Amino acid sequence: MADRAAAERTGARADQLPEVGEQVAAIVEAELAEVQAGLGGRRIEELIDAPLMTDPDKRALMKFLVVMLNAAYASKNPLFPFLLARQVNLSLKYGHSDGSASGYITYGFFFSVAQARFREGYAFGKLAIDLNDKLNNPEMVCKLNSQFAMFIHRCRHIREALPYFERAYDAGVQSGDFFLPYACFQMADARLALGEELGNVGEVIAKLLALVQRLKDSPSAATLQIMLQMVANLTGQTKSRDTLSDDTFDEASFAATLGDTPLAALWYHVTKAQLAFLYEDPQGALAHADLAAPMMALAGAMPIVDMLPFYTVLSMLALPDAAERERRGAAIAAHEARLSLLAASCPENYRHRHQLVLAEVARVAGKEVEAMARYDEAISGARQGGFVHEEALANELCAKFLAGAGKVKAARVHMSEAYDAYRRWGAIAKASHLAEHHPRLLQESAAPPSGERLTSVSLPTTTSKSAALLDATTILRAAQTISGELVLDRVLERLMGLVLESAGAQRGALLLAREGQLLVEATATVEPSSVLVGLSLPLDQSGDVAQAVVRYVARTKEPVILNAAAQDSRFAADPYVIARRPRSVLCVALSHRGRLTGVLYLENNAAFGAFTASRLEVCEMLSSQAAIAVENALLYAKVEAASAELRRANEGLEGEVGRRTAELREANERLARELVERERTETMRTALQEEILRVKDERLAEMSTPLIPISDRVVVMPLVGTVDPPRALQLMATALEGVQARGAGVVIIDITGVKLVDTEVASLLIRTADALKLLGARAVLTGISPRVAQTLVAMGVDLGRMVTKQALQSGIAYAMGRPAAA
Repeated sequence: MADRAAAERTGARADQLPEVGEQVAAIVEAELAEVQAGLGGRRIEELIDAPLMTDPDKRALMKFLVVMLNAAYASKNPLFPFLLARQVNLSLKYGHSDGSASGYITYGFFFSVAQARFREGYAFGKLAIDLNDKLNNPEMVCKLNSQFAMFIHRCRHIREALPYFERAYDAGVQSGDFFLPYACFQMADARLALGEELGNVGEVIAKLLALVQRLKDSPSAATLQIMLQMVANLTGQTKSRDTLSDDTFDEASFAATLGDTPLAALWYHVTKAQLAFLYEDPQGALAHADLAAPMMALAGAMPIVDMLPFYTVLSMLALPDAAERERRGAAIAAHEARLSLLAASCPENYRHRHQLVLAEVARVAGKEVEAMARYDEAISGARQGGFVHEEALANELCAKFLAGAGKVKAARVHMSEAYDAYRRWGAIAKASHLAEHHPRLLQESAAPPSGERLTSVSLPTTTSKSAALLDATTILRAAQTISGELVLDRVLERLMGLVLESAGAQRGALLLAREGQLLVEATATVEPSSVLVGLSLPLDQSGDVAQAVVRYVARTKEPVILNAAAQDSRFAADPYVIARRPRSVLCVALSHRGRLTGVLYLENNAAFGAFTASRLEVCEMLSSQAAIAVENALLYAKVEAASAELRRANEGLEGEVGRRTAELREANERLARELVERERTETMRTALQEEILRVKDERLAEMSTPLIPISDRVVVMPLVGTVDPPRALQLMATALEGVQARGAGVVIIDITGVKLVDTEVASLLIRTADALKLLGARAVLTGISPRVAQTLVAMGVDLGRMVTKQALQSGIAYAMGRPAAA
């Protein structure tokens, strides 16, 4: 059928799809077709101008469908697309409500995942974002933007997803949306897929991980931790290349907990598969890929869903055993077909991947000319798209192909390109692996700069190399120390101590940019050893820095080194320089994402020329770490302030509730004393209360026994919770009124959500069936649980006068197959 075929085209296995009757499938397809009819020739983008939904019953039904959708999706119910399409159809027919944006975004997701209609999915997702903005519903901003960004990579460059992730992140931080942790790890996944420089990505992931840990979302935190360890592995910071373990993370202990976090287990196995392939272990990659494949549905439409098939098919094609490759021929073809589909939909993200797979297929088949052309296409496409990591991979595989064909000189060119691209990506460990395993393909021009570990290329040990190693150690220690703090004062205190030690300064000051001005937030001295934080002193009121130097650096963002400040014409007139005549001054800007966040000012008055170019480089790198740490601390302070404000609001609310309770008690006592005099008023008030309760009971009764039309002849009454005798009587009344009003021929009473049925209730259900029969309708009872069935048998209840079916879809199939009543 169409929905099964579409699902299989996107990678779902046929034996995993639910078996549904033809009638149920027909209902689903009819409702989906009604969406197209409801568009009425309108473009999806034009729906933004549709009116608002005013019918209160339809608005209530929209809210009910949102709940039903969540339950159906979680249980993989085959009626999920029917309920989803019904929600969209209500919006198309009656206008927009608060639930419309949620329906559109889910419908877009459904198009992208289940039907491979990526561009229509994008259009519905964009409509959801625009509609929510139009309705000004901030509570949905985080969820909608994150969901939209998750699947647009199948028809837009993945870089376009980042602004939506950023917006989801900002909205989630402000509102405390429970969807924020998901937005965090989805954003990290997108940045890894984009191939951003690993050092920068690691900083972003560390920031997101710290936030998610504060939110106590263990699955999301575990997933981000895996991504962070992947970065650590590729950058050479783990204990070896075949592990994610480092000094702070133990892979074995972590892996033992994966049974509790399936999402993290998925990321773990995909990460291990990717790393195994990069380190030329295709068998190891396939072992992890096989473990990850059954869990892919957990990732929805995130980039990792399409990353696994890419590395899986490359691993299959890299197997040295031709017989094993041939045995996997069908799987190779299936993965290649999926990449072909994605490449046609979004060549910016997937064409170079598809070309690389086709190149490997041609290599295995001995088609050298075609393989070389495909490799060139893959390299060019990856470079044009900005995917430096996949440009590196394509060059590496091309080099191996050329070397195997005896074209060593050409192979060296491509292996050198691969080496350089891996280094630009930041994957130092992978570059080192290439040099160790393919030394004849890498010339000495590929040697890394001084201070980086690369065992296959030896360089002389020099003083500058030792200094570089020392500076690298200092920076790593600084990053670990600073990133471990979230309170701003402690960040500043640790930072100032590290800066003075690393730069060889006697005193220093850190200024932060706040609300358009620079404030001195921390000062430090070596003798006496002192660090003062929390100063918040405006620059023009400070006597601890050369203000002209600080303003120059803040304006130009260029570093300044002064060996004799009084002799520099730019700053000679500064009052501080005139009074103090500092000997050595170093001043650098702190910036984050191109925005000035502060200025670091250092002095050494013991000697001229105390600050060298190498010390400037160290300070600039420390400043980069500091900018991120300060941003994290400020964000943490903002979150804490919001939490404190919420606590104060709650406390105020509790006080107000207490005060109102006391007033109510006093009023009740006064009313009791005046009861005789106000008997008539009390009688009227009691009557009014009874009327309100009656209306409320009627409304609750309607909600407790909803009737959902499936067709003109068939209605469904889903029951959830406890069915007691009063509710059973209400069930009978609702069913009879619904049949009379709609002319229905079949009423399906679904008790899947009912945990207990007693004798009296069972009797009422039978009487309901008899009463429906008098109206010419048939009652079908579905969803009887084993516990309820045992209870009914033990009580000797005879349901022979009713049609019973095991599941709701079976009941629908039965109802749709019955002929219309005369």
